Amino acid sequence: RGELIRKLSAMEFAHHGPLVLSGASGSMLVSLLDDERFLQLPADTTSAEGVALLVDRGLTLCRVNEAFRTALMEREALAPMQINAEVTFPHASAHDLQGVACAMGVIPRGDTEEGLRIIFLMAVPLKTDYDDRILLRVYDEIIRLSQDPLLVRKVSRLNSYVQFFYLMEDYTEATTQGRN
Repeated sequence: RGELIRKLSAMEFAHHGPLVLSGASGSMLVSLLDDERFLQLPADTTSAEGVALLVDRGLTLCRVNEAFRTALMEREALAPMQINAEVTFPHASAHDLQGVACAMGVIPRGDTEEGLRIIFLMAVPLKTDYDDRILLRVYDEIIRLSQDPLLVRKVSRLNSYVQFFYLMEDYTEATTQGRN
């Protein structure tokens, strides 16, 4: 995993420069986020509202642009990116992105309460400037996360990136040891 992160960090995008990962982690999701891009959303947040809040955060941080918002809305209209009732993975490509940009919103819910809990937003440069192995790796990790109801419930109750970091490190370590 560390080697993958080093290789991904060394990647250059034509016209955009290097991919910047937040640190060496067993979790790609953790590596692509930081304190500014992990948001605890209000309990009554809908998917559309959550995505809008995450895009707004990306705009504020100058990580995405309005072209991304438009591309994301167009893609969502064609095929919603809801993995299951609790996890959604909206993602799109757009012109003039400076590189891969991600944000995560968690919606706190009780263990037996139904509804969306996790929104993982990802913006990528156009295909000509982008190696889609990162998107595939992130998608794979989100699918695995979404299939673990206990982990999804735990993530939805977090209120900081640091908590997410430690939870995912513990989870990654436990699942790795379980395979050996």
